[in-house]
Amino acid sequence: VYVLPYIKKTVSQLIDSYASYLDSNAENLVNQLDKYSGVIIEPYKGGAKTVRTDVSYVRIEENNIIIATQQPIYSVEKLEYLYASDGVLKSVDIKEYLSENSIYSTQLSSYTEQYPYSKAYGLFYTQGAPNIGGLNFKVDSAAFASFKEYAIVNILKQVLGSDYQVPPLPV
Repeated sequence: VYVLPYIKKTVSQLIDSYASYLDSNAENLVNQLDKYSGVIIEPYKGGAKTVRTDVSYVRIEENNIIIATQQPIYSVEKLEYLYASDGVLKSVDIKEYLSENSIYSTQLSSYTEQYPYSKAYGLFYTQGAPNIGGLNFKVDSAAFASFKEYAIVNILKQVLGSDYQVPPLPV
């Protein structure tokens, strides 16, 4: 009897060493059936809200402006700016200037003034957290004109025309 020698190799894989984590995006299934079921409108339909600060006892200044929300934000369907023109209340949707914080932080630049690539034309929210920020982004020693204005002012001038004058804050 003659036996041939052979090499044996056993291969096995455990899930712990195969995948370090599992990432899955699943939206609220209730909202998938009806887009507006479970949607929160702040402050209420047809209402408006002024800017706030995240600390209640602090005066609103140029470095702490936010749009405060009562509930965490998961997605935004519409972000309207209400303004008076010739005694008539008008609104304009500025949602296209709003992005999730991960996109705002990684894909928008602090060094370019070109819309839509610049933080000078961007607002942000953090998914699962309340409030909208980025309104007061500007660079004090800027070479570009768009960095000398706050992001919200740049956005409003982009949407409403470059001659639009933002009303001053009450003293």
